[in-house]
Amino acid sequence: MISREEIGIELSLMEETVHVLLALREEICTMKVKEQAIKELETLKPDELMIVYDLILTLKGKRTEQQGKEQPAAYIRVRNALKDCKGSLSEDIILDREDRI
Repeated sequence: MISREEIGIELSLMEETVHVLLALREEICTMKVKEQAIKELETLKPDELMIVYDLILTLKGKRTEQQGKEQPAAYIRVRNALKDCKGSLSEDIILDREDRI
């Protein structure tokens, strides 16, 4: 008969195996995506390739910015952007809409 301790060891080994398999599956999926992306890149024209390259640089820049500093909440960014505006923004919007009607 198997003791409780042996069952505990077996369960721990099973859990560890599951974690390893999940990590391996994620790595394989990532590799497949990279391989497919490379195949697609090889079919692009030079001007299209430059657009993709710019996008990659933009994504990398955003990632390092986010890691470097914490971003303030969106409403704070909007308030800071609008703090120097004089008058009523809502009235300006209403006037602009009336001009189009």
